[in-house]
Amino acid sequence: MNKRVIALYITKNGKNIALKLKKKYGNRLSIKKIGNKELISAFEEAFEYKNIIAIMATGIVVRAISSLIEDKKSDPAIVVVDERGKYVISLLSGHLGGANELAKEVANILGAEPVITTSSDVQGYKAIDLYAKEKGLIISDTGLYRKAARLMTEREKIPVFIENGEENDYFNQVFFQIYEDLDSFLSIKGLKLAVSWRDFKKEDVLYLIPRKLVAGIGFHRGMSSNELFDYIKNICSCENIHIEAIKKIATIDKRRDEPGLVDLANKLNVELSFFTVAELEKVSHLLDVNKKVEKYHGIGNVSEACAILGSNSGKIIVPKKKGGNITLCLALEDCT
Repeated sequence: MNKRVIALYITKNGKNIALKLKKKYGNRLSIKKIGNKELISAFEEAFEYKNIIAIMATGIVVRAISSLIEDKKSDPAIVVVDERGKYVISLLSGHLGGANELAKEVANILGAEPVITTSSDVQGYKAIDLYAKEKGLIISDTGLYRKAARLMTEREKIPVFIENGEENDYFNQVFFQIYEDLDSFLSIKGLKLAVSWRDFKKEDVLYLIPRKLVAGIGFHRGMSSNELFDYIKNICSCENIHIEAIKKIATIDKRRDEPGLVDLANKLNVELSFFTVAELEKVSHLLDVNKKVEKYHGIGNVSEACAILGSNSGKIIVPKKKGGNITLCLALEDCT
């Protein structure tokens, strides 16, 4: 695994197991001995790592991390190894955090038995969160996800709507019933699941959000990340679009060093793409031209041209919207 790993131990036997793991992981693995009086503080520091291997009793770990756990989307993967190196237990963040994979990996190194207790693994099917992780989909609501997971364990069918262009192989299982008509899907009472970048404004819909939107943006110099973010968020809300579906922000290369833009990209966890005037001119003939913008930039339409190029000539789903000193266009990426 490429993520950072830390092994915590208390006893001499624990140290020997940690050293055995160190031979395999090399510099990717940090090792730390902890005392009984510093358990919570040691685990608090260890939470900075993506993967934690605790070589000690499970009860000790549970007590130490009880106040540190926040959300399965952000909590680290934690596995527990007994001091004889016989069992490796996936304790926290089994799917999204990768603890199940880590447990199997550590067990393989030690010649131990991995202990996986997540319901989907026990019953032999792939959980929704694992599927979402593999496909890069964002789970919209943890509470609704838990309900969906429970319904799957009980073999109750979950209504599903899948956006055009999204694969549906996973949903051709006994747990799901696919609806092609959106109105019919939305009219069903109870929990529903939608694989879509659109927001249907229904509280009982669990979304798996594909990150396939490109935001083409033009803006004045010196704008803050908060100003840019608030405008994008407002447009997405008005247009019934999940802001989490944005995977890339594209703009003219003259804005490359704008601090507000860089901060915005970090805030949204998106890529940044920059295009020169010469590149934008290749698609400018397809767009309406603003003479004022053309005089300033040498190109008469920044946001839509950037959205088209950034999305690999994808489909514009929100034509340019101007508000104050910002112009925004959203395009659906062409993945063919």
